Amino acid sequence: MLGPLPRLHQLVVVATALAVFVGLGVWAGVLDSVPVLVSGGASLGVLLGTLSAWLLVHEPHDVRDARAHPRPRRR
Repeated sequence: MLGPLPRLHQLVVVATALAVFVGLGVWAGVLDSVPVLVSGGASLGVLLGTLSAWLLVHEPHDVRDARAHPRPRRR
């Protein structure tokens, strides 16, 4: 997770992750002897790119800042 990012930066991260994974999927499909796998590789790239992009820009909702909730002092 990259933390809180502005919307434009989130879109850039998502677009980059999708482009990289789709490119890797197409490349893996081209290397194989059956060219039909190019579309399958691109589809797999879209799925993995979407998953990785979501993981990169997703912010957990249950994480609490320690400074926001001070604990009572121990005596």
